[in-house]
Amino acid sequence: FELYREHDYPLLIVDIRLPGMSGLELMAKIREINPDTQVVVMTSHAQFDYAAEALRSGAYEFLLKPFDNLELVTATIARATEKIEIIEGNKALFEKLKHDKSDLEGINNLLMDLSIRDALTGLFNRRYINEYLKTELARADRHEKTFSVLFLDIDKFKSYNDKYGRVQGDTLLREFSFV
Repeated sequence: FELYREHDYPLLIVDIRLPGMSGLELMAKIREINPDTQVVVMTSHAQFDYAAEALRSGAYEFLLKPFDNLELVTATIARATEKIEIIEGNKALFEKLKHDKSDLEGINNLLMDLSIRDALTGLFNRRYINEYLKTELARADRHEKTFSVLFLDIDKFKSYNDKYGRVQGDTLLREFSFV
């Protein structure tokens, strides 16, 4: 167990009877640290209770010694290794999906902001104002209150733009929008 805590092996082969603790106790302690660790129980103690308890506790496989066919052990280890690779692949995919979800949420927030604000001034656009006014009108009706809307206009802006150029006109609009 101390070696496992130091190295967190992805695959363990244990016997039911071990010095100091049983293989089932070892498996329980290992599961507390990493439930994805694959444990193959190999034992010469062929009791149904041991096998049932080991499999209920999350053992990948329960094999009896002595082995007539070593290919069975090799195939079991190969399948357990494949499962470990699938688990690791799924973890990596899950992390990638979390990262991608975060990126998409950021992009969606940006798109939402772009859809309701003017690109030049950063002020809310007509679409947003129309929706906002509907909400405020409903609130005013519900609470029997009044509210005001202020519209501002820059007189002779077209002639300013014609005289000083579009870049200077954009600068004026930006400055005016933050007054």
